[in-house]
Amino acid sequence: MKELPTLQELPSSLPSPSLFPSRRQSRKSVNVENINKHRKSNNSSNSSTNMTHNALEKLGLFVIFLCLCSISVNHLILLEESESVHHVLHVSNSSNRNKRQELTVPANDLQQRNHFRDVPSQQPLSTSTLSSTTTLMGTHRSFGNNIYTCTYGNTTVTVPTHTPTFIMIGVQKSGTTALLTYFREHPQILETKKKFTREAHFFDTSWNSLIKKAKAMGLTQATEKNCYILETYMYLFQTEQVLEQRRRRQGNDDLPSLFTFEKTPSYFANPMIAQRIQQIVPWSKVILILRNPTDRLYSQYKMTIKDVFDLRKYSLEDMVHHELYAMKYQYNMTTAPLLLGEEETLAEYRDDNNTLQSIPTFTPQNVPFNHPIPPHQWTPPHKSLGKYTDHGPLGHHILLRRGLYSIQLQWWLKHFTIDDNMLVIDYSDLTSNTQEVYERILRFCNIPVVTQNQELQKVRADERKDHRPLSNTTRHYLQQFYAPYNAQLEALLGHHWNAQKLGW
Repeated sequence: MKELPTLQELPSSLPSPSLFPSRRQSRKSVNVENINKHRKSNNSSNSSTNMTHNALEKLGLFVIFLCLCSISVNHLILLEESESVHHVLHVSNSSNRNKRQELTVPANDLQQRNHFRDVPSQQPLSTSTLSSTTTLMGTHRSFGNNIYTCTYGNTTVTVPTHTPTFIMIGVQKSGTTALLTYFREHPQILETKKKFTREAHFFDTSWNSLIKKAKAMGLTQATEKNCYILETYMYLFQTEQVLEQRRRRQGNDDLPSLFTFEKTPSYFANPMIAQRIQQIVPWSKVILILRNPTDRLYSQYKMTIKDVFDLRKYSLEDMVHHELYAMKYQYNMTTAPLLLGEEETLAEYRDDNNTLQSIPTFTPQNVPFNHPIPPHQWTPPHKSLGKYTDHGPLGHHILLRRGLYSIQLQWWLKHFTIDDNMLVIDYSDLTSNTQEVYERILRFCNIPVVTQNQELQKVRADERKDHRPLSNTTRHYLQQFYAPYNAQLEALLGHHWNAQKLGW
């Protein structure tokens, strides 16, 4: 505390007595006795001031002591809370931090969420924190490396980190379903909840409804929205078992860790998914399997006509032609010549429903290597890859554009790093050496490789009957169409992804 100036220090700043002349020059000087009385009065005043100063200083020290005591008490409360977290999801009472209430999501509220219509209300998840170190970061709190806690409104959400351990993001028709079966057999990998054993579609189909729900709840801060979305995402996984196992491992390192994952192959084709995953679960790794784009397209075509009866009347060439037409004239994505020629030449082959009654004999032109148009010139820019055509046989199906791997991979490399938190696998490696690829994924995700009685069965190629085989003419056209994108993919991933070496 700054000391107050004493009276002895003041005279140097006072005006000189010569500035105050006496009224009469002949008046006698003040006698010595009056001067002494005046000095005694000054000394008394000085002593009183010093006493006041000392009292203020002691009062200030006492206030500081009280503040320190208050901080210590609050710190002890936080430490006590970090040692007594017994629920994965709990509500914080702002008026009384020691009172905790279980957070149970009503079934009718879950039914309002499109992606959780059939999920029952969640049971309390039992756990305890694995670290007593508490770090405050705005509305977020972190409990060591194993538990992550965030807050939105008056709700505190506590989840195990590395949940999910990894996400399989694509591509479609590349063996991800077969791998799903193998991962289920691993004794330390937990499946997603029953409704989501195949594909969750959390970060694409469900995302907009979550954002609307967060807005309706009055969540305006990005950290609060992300926390609410994280809470909802955790309902997909067996989070309570992961937390309980981590609590038990504190006293017994011999107990195995538990891991979780999800797969949604359509994630790779969406330019927004990579950023969303990084915002919500930045600890998760992603697995990508790439397949020869021509073979992938043909496999998707066979699946489409098998699953959708109304599309069985269309040939592969008709579907590709319609998508090329939209890419060229609607979305400004390519200058490639159309597979079956320009539309006016096909009019005589179409019926009243715009369906080709027969495929005309055609000799497609060579596709120039420089046919792709940069994504920033698309209409709309960057997003045209996922747009559905508004006419023709495709409906809500995208075949040709799913194979533009280099464009999609560039979206992901803005948020992930190859061989760090993103693993890219060649589909041909998966089919030829399934066991080795399976173990490579486990090691990449720091999941123990468990010795099995026998090796995994190899992932089998598509065995659907080729009653509509892919013609050499169409294959040649598609190989030329994909060539510039495959060359760009090699530039991104390295020379071992050379299209000729891969047989693409």
